[in-house]
Amino acid sequence: MTSTSLRTHQCGELRADQAGETVTLCGWVATRREHGEKLAFVDVRDHTGVTQCVVDNTVDVRAEYVVRVTGVVTARPEENRNPRLPTGDIELQHCTLDADALETERAIALSDLVAMRDDMYRYPTQLAMRAAFAGHVYGIPASGSEETLARIDRDAIRDWHHRRALTSAAVIGLVGDGDPDELARMAAQAFRELRYEEPRQVSSPEWPRVLTTSAEVRDRAQTALTVLFPGPSRGDQSRYAAAMISSVASGLGGRFFDELRDKRSLCYTVNAFASERRVAGVFGAYIATSPHQEEAARAGLLSEFRRLRDEPVTAEELERAQRYAIGVHAIRQQSGGAVLADLVDAYLFGTLEELIQHDTRVSAVTAESMQRVAEMYFDPSRRVEGIVRGMTP
Repeated sequence: MTSTSLRTHQCGELRADQAGETVTLCGWVATRREHGEKLAFVDVRDHTGVTQCVVDNTVDVRAEYVVRVTGVVTARPEENRNPRLPTGDIELQHCTLDADALETERAIALSDLVAMRDDMYRYPTQLAMRAAFAGHVYGIPASGSEETLARIDRDAIRDWHHRRALTSAAVIGLVGDGDPDELARMAAQAFRELRYEEPRQVSSPEWPRVLTTSAEVRDRAQTALTVLFPGPSRGDQSRYAAAMISSVASGLGGRFFDELRDKRSLCYTVNAFASERRVAGVFGAYIATSPHQEEAARAGLLSEFRRLRDEPVTAEELERAQRYAIGVHAIRQQSGGAVLADLVDAYLFGTLEELIQHDTRVSAVTAESMQRVAEMYFDPSRRVEGIVRGMTP
């Protein structure tokens, strides 16, 4: 069972042995069928399946409405059961239906935006990403903004669902212990409304040619700074070298932490990260410091990037980074969710051969290839900064 603050179950989960339970579902209205003068059958669906709900026919809901419905799980009479549906032995009766689930979701999304702005790690990174990819889709947060969330209505959601969800380049991935043909048949049945369409082409963004900064001031005793450089894209094999640089720089035993925190006491925390998308990537570093040490912390961080450009990492650093990456990957493979994520990522953005080549590609990274990546991308004059700047007491 997958419950949230808005629902108790998903639409494909209910069975006859749950008869008598009061449940809440969220989903799309698939169909509506009038039943006499007072009742209507409303099929509510999500990605797991469909549940038939019996509602008062005065309730104004139609196909593609987003709804939240609460009702009692009731076994259908033998003659009304639908053997073609996993939920065909039950229906929801005594239903109350909230067609304003959109407003509930909007309120939650707006609350999440407020929480994001208070997050001293995520928000400076978001500021930097917006500045680095200004005018490009990569610079638009998936969470939206107050302005975009306010413009969303039911018609816009239905239109998006038809154009971008039902017809898309969606990939259905399954990981589990079962017969592949049977699993494929079940998936095809559950998602039979989907229609494939070639993915839209995304243009390559142009990285800023000069130092670019996006900053906000807060009444806090801490400054958080994210520095971004361009990096290899998803299809660029040098992304493995970038990942090794990230590993050498990050962590409690990493270069950045050792030099900037332990030796020089310039920050509370510091780390580095590499991120790739289809047509562009970024390499970034995050540092949290006191407001009066902002300039020194920035200078120290840039000094470490210059060091990565000017000299190769040591053999010990490289071996430790490779061993860590291979070990983490092996642990990830114990999770079905991680295997599924890797499978879909490779299918969409690379090749399935990647799934068995990870360790080989990591092991092929050299100190020289890492230095070449640093020389290519770590130009301080073209860095992008996102800053949440505290106020010095």
